[in-house]
Amino acid sequence: MNKAVVVGSLFFSLLLTSCANGAPREEDVRKVVEAELERQAGATPGGRMELKDMKGFTADCVQSATPETSEIYSCTLGGSLVVRGYLNDEPTTPDDKEAPLKGVMTFRKNTAGDWAVVDWEGA
Repeated sequence: MNKAVVVGSLFFSLLLTSCANGAPREEDVRKVVEAELERQAGATPGGRMELKDMKGFTADCVQSATPETSEIYSCTLGGSLVVRGYLNDEPTTPDDKEAPLKGVMTFRKNTAGDWAVVDWEGA
């Protein structure tokens, strides 16, 4: 058998396996990003953040290569966030602010079967 056919078949099998194993979908990552931003804003007494938009949002997710951590996915994030911050229900700026969304989020499913953030580098 031709080496290119073998390599191509192996790649296709790995691709199908990673999809079947249930990598986080872009909408899963988006939901977690929104929740994490709200959590961070709530750490300031009286603070909250309203996420207005996620422009050009991308999440490129890769499954961990080691068997012990195969349920962990690292997702490289891209795009930008449009937010409005509040302190004691007063806007902290007169206009919405746009900020780049960069970094890598590491995910694992929790006991309820939902994706949860294990780590967020670059946030």
